[in-house]
Amino acid sequence: MAGATPERLMRLLRDVLESWVHPRAVAARRIATAEERRLLGWLMLALLFAAVAGLAGETRAPPEADVPPEALAAGRLLGGLILAPLFFYALAGLSWMGLRLCGVRHAQGRAARAALFWALLAASPALVLKALLQGAGIAGGVAAGWLAAGAFLVFWLVGLLAVLRPAGAIDAT
Repeated sequence: MAGATPERLMRLLRDVLESWVHPRAVAARRIATAEERRLLGWLMLALLFAAVAGLAGETRAPPEADVPPEALAAGRLLGGLILAPLFFYALAGLSWMGLRLCGVRHAQGRAARAALFWALLAASPALVLKALLQGAGIAGGVAAGWLAAGAFLVFWLVGLLAVLRPAGAIDAT
């Protein structure tokens, strides 16, 4: 993230953690002020967390006989950081079209992208927890995976509800 100062990164981390307590307020604030370059940064950071979390799970898995672990790691990083952004941009576009079809005429594509990308980033602590549990061989990795999926869906829904409100009508308290 170009131009990311330690203060901005700490604010971002604080907002990610605060999303678990006050998701509506954080989502409304972040979506209202998000610029396109920050959206891409959120997406890439969330995908980096997901890729690293996936690598931790692969270290505990039995090795494939014909595929070296380095190839699996390279494939995960390629898919996670090159191909996945295309998927998530398409998904954000579909959610924006869905909002428009439902009659939300003031919805902007940027706001739909912000809701999705913020949800991915806000749910990433659960992915890190899942990786830590799997890497340590502790039971509970599956539950943490479900927690991550549920948190993502809740954060995305909260973000989309923030998009549904016209500008200036968001009560972020």
